Amino acid sequence: MSYKLQVTSYAFSFLLSVFCLLPSVLFGQVTIGKDEEPKSYSVLELYGQYETGSFGGLRLPQLTTEQRNALSLDPEAPGLMIFNTDTKCIELWNGVEWRSFCEDNYVEISGIKWAKTNVNMPGYFADHSYDAGRFYQWNRRMGWSSTSPMINSSGGTTWDYTNDAGTIWASANDPCPTGWRVPTNAELSILLSAPREWGTLNGVDGYFIGNVEPKLFLPATGNRYFSDGSLNYVGMVGYYWSSTPFSVSSYYLSFSSGFFDVNYNNRAYGFAVRCVAEF
Repeated sequence: MSYKLQVTSYAFSFLLSVFCLLPSVLFGQVTIGKDEEPKSYSVLELYGQYETGSFGGLRLPQLTTEQRNALSLDPEAPGLMIFNTDTKCIELWNGVEWRSFCEDNYVEISGIKWAKTNVNMPGYFADHSYDAGRFYQWNRRMGWSSTSPMINSSGGTTWDYTNDAGTIWASANDPCPTGWRVPTNAELSILLSAPREWGTLNGVDGYFIGNVEPKLFLPATGNRYFSDGSLNYVGMVGYYWSSTPFSVSSYYLSFSSGFFDVNYNNRAYGFAVRCVAEF
């Protein structure tokens, strides 16, 4: 069943309230503001006062950050949207954290723009900053699962790799999305002098880096061992590749709650990748 309703602007809010208060009355689809059937994929379609040419928009609840944080959210809350009057942005609760519609997809530290999440499948970022993403051997675009079983991005499980992987991380093998790349050792080393604090995000341990919000979060990913691809130190130690070689090894960032340093190691290890922007 579909409903077509034309309403004046002063009645618009009243009708929305009625629809919210009477969920048992309306089981079909609804168009408000235009004499037209709703699209098959729409539960509710809103228009301005269509016939008079007076158009308007839908205004979301206006909350401060403090008011937003005071909301009591249950398991059915994902999808909740507000307008944050402090940040002047629309925000969405995804079931774990509030995500802003107007936030940048990077955190800038000492002039370097770091992606907010690790690389997952080649060419794609992970969904959340606390996700390990996939593990990559140096100068290889094939990503391996950060959880058991050992499955790569092509669906295979063979851990075949020689230590002779070339003298550069070739752009054709860079797993970062377009506009991003694997950081150099110099860029990773900048993080050594940045303010940082060991903490937990959504149950995942790692480092919050930076002195302003939002901070960069690097989860303790663990790694895949170079000889057989087995998982090690998941949730305890973070390992992140740089694109910079050192003889037959390559530089990487590693950390736990007790250390944070750049070193070099066998290129056959599977480490996480956190990209930097080329823009």
